[in-house]
Amino acid sequence: MANTFLIILTYVSASLTSPMYFFLSNLACLDIVYTSTTSPKLINIFVIARGQISFVGCMVQLYFFIAFGSTEYFLLTVMSFDRYVAICKPLHYTLMMSKQACLYGALGSWLGGLVASIPITTVTSTLDYCNSNVINHFFCDITALINLACSNTTIIQTVILIQGVLLVMTSFFSHSYILY
Repeated sequence: MANTFLIILTYVSASLTSPMYFFLSNLACLDIVYTSTTSPKLINIFVIARGQISFVGCMVQLYFFIAFGSTEYFLLTVMSFDRYVAICKPLHYTLMMSKQACLYGALGSWLGGLVASIPITTVTSTLDYCNSNVINHFFCDITALINLACSNTTIIQTVILIQGVLLVMTSFFSHSYILY
């Protein structure tokens, strides 16, 4: 409810049209969809004592969970750049953080997150699963899926490592630039 109220408030109020509030409303929207990837299944498990999810449903949930997590990472990086420009280059702020630049930053964050989720989900879906098919989590967690796999998991672990390093380094270099 609070996130929805924040989104509505930023679009209704004329005094909340700065890039900071635009990015905050994006973050609020992301918060809503991020929690919506796991909470419907969690509610289903609590209401119906026997909670099950299909393999395709698990992969869809995994895709969106990773996608929205990555999107949050990218969006927070863009938001930190916005604050950097506002504090360190206030005279250039309106030029550097134009509506078009903010739109590209938000759109790039959302698309970057959606694209970043593809390799992990694709490789995870190609693993062979044997033994128990029960995940002791309320959502399809990547570590639980790797533990259930009976095929070689080196590729997925490498993909996760490379993607994690790229996400961290992207944020690290952008924050290093801001601090410098």
